[in-house]
Amino acid sequence: MTTTMMTVMCIGSFWFFLWIQYSAKFVVMCSTATYYFNSDVDDEGRAEVFLAFKMTHVNHAGTVAFGSFAITLISIITFSFTFWAKKAVLLSKQNAALNAIVCCSECGLKCVETITDYLTLNAFSYIAITGDGFCEGAWKGFLMQIKHMLEF
Repeated sequence: MTTTMMTVMCIGSFWFFLWIQYSAKFVVMCSTATYYFNSDVDDEGRAEVFLAFKMTHVNHAGTVAFGSFAITLISIITFSFTFWAKKAVLLSKQNAALNAIVCCSECGLKCVETITDYLTLNAFSYIAITGDGFCEGAWKGFLMQIKHMLEF
């Protein structure tokens, strides 16, 4: 096997692992949404778990795949940068300025990764309620966060 094939297989495996994680989270969000909307003042509703599995793996399979792929790309960029930055620091014989730049860059990339993960989960929760696509759900979920900033 060539190095390129190994790299693609590793990225694909990581993406699949994240897809499984986000699928489970989306099933929980859809189940919670059905429980909420099936409940009323007089009667406690039921969570429709099989409907949540259908919504996750049939209706919104692309949505979950896209969200997990976005996190995969950012994680790969962060990992690659960290790997090569650590090599550069070791080759520069512990240059303090380079070490500080690398540390700040790693922190910034980790912040971007965390924010993207938060926005993805926020989009999934909005999508579980409305059934929109990923981009529309992410945008509307973000606007909802801005609108109700002090309440959250």
